[in-house]
Order: sequence, then structure tokens, then C-alpha cells
Amino acid sequence: GSLNACFLAKRNFQVDVYEAREDIRVANFARGRSINLALSYRGRQALKAIGLEDQYILSISRENLNKDLLNAVEKHPNVKMHFGHRLEKCNLEEGMITVLGSDKVPKDITYDLIVGCDGAYSTVRNHLMKKPCFDYSQQYIPHGYMELTIPSKNGDNKSFTCTLFMPFEEFEKLLTSNDVLGFFQKYFPDSIPLIGE
Repeated sequence: GSLNACFLAKRNFQVDVYEAREDIRVANFARGRSINLALSYRGRQALKAIGLEDQYILSISRENLNKDLLNAVEKHPNVKMHFGHRLEKCNLEEGMITVLGSDKVPKDITYDLIVGCDGAYSTVRNHLMKKPCFDYSQQYIPHGYMELTIPSKNGDNKSFTCTLFMPFEEFEKLLTSNDVLGFFQKYFPDSIPLIGE
């Protein structure tokens, strides 16, 4: 959403971005989806187009990338960020959305263009799916992931994260702490001194 807002702002559109979550730069929340993202040529070109070409590494945390994009979008005076607003309804024919803010009062807003950048569980897509003749398919991959944080030995902030990918059925076999320890001893024995028993 922030990246798209930067592109539209550079073309002199008046842009409003409604984000269901609070501003991640100031909100206190538990870490959630934070798997690192690998930036390919396409991703680097997108960052270059909005002036962030010198602010990336090829693997970046999702949280830090989102913070950088929010900082970039705020530099555009023709963009307004609305945090803590959940999309309730979307009527593309009328160009109208209904959002619910922290005051819990539904607010109808009309726009010339509505762009849904709301991810895998898209509210915009859910509204589009109710339209006749709207073709849509969704497939889930058979693998899941778990992000692990390996703390540094000396207590300084040189911890790192790694991600374990495997079929969901394998995750379902890890029911106890002994199951997890046995799994790591079998497949990743060199990690045991780092993560402990």
C-alpha cells in the first residue's frame, strides 16, 4: 500500500491510505509475520523508482521495509495515512468504501479510483468475489514456516533470525518440546549449541 501510494503521489494524485493496523513505527505489538524478504531485481527497481535505491539490502525484515516505505510515503504532502481503519464495505461501481476507525463509527468515502493492496486475506477481493462472473481461484501451498530467533551468546544485539520451511504434516508431528529437540538433533545438530536444549 505504501509503495503504491508513493507511485500515485509522484503522479500528483491525492491519495488516502487506510490501514487496519496501527502505525508500526510507533505501535507496541508482539512480533508477528516478520519473515525476511528477499529483494529481487523487480523489488529493487520499485524502491529505486521512489527514491529508496540506496536503502536496501538483498534480504530485509518485513517490518523494517514497511517502516522505510511509510517514511517515504510521508514525504508526499498529497498522501494521507489513516491508521487503525478497517475496511467494512467496498462498492467499486459507486467508487465508495466504508471504513471503521477507532471511534467505531462507519464512514463512507467516495473516490475516483480504489486500489486494494490488502494482501492474502484481502477484504477488497472478498467484496469482488460477491460480484457475478468474477473469476477467482486461490491455492494454498502445502508448506508452512516457522521463524526462529537465535540469540547472541554475549547478550549484545547480534541475534539473528532464520526460517524453517517444511510441509504442514511435519509441523503437526512436533507436539512436545522433546519432539522439537529430537527434530533439531536429527536434521540440524549444529544448531543445538546456539538454541540450547
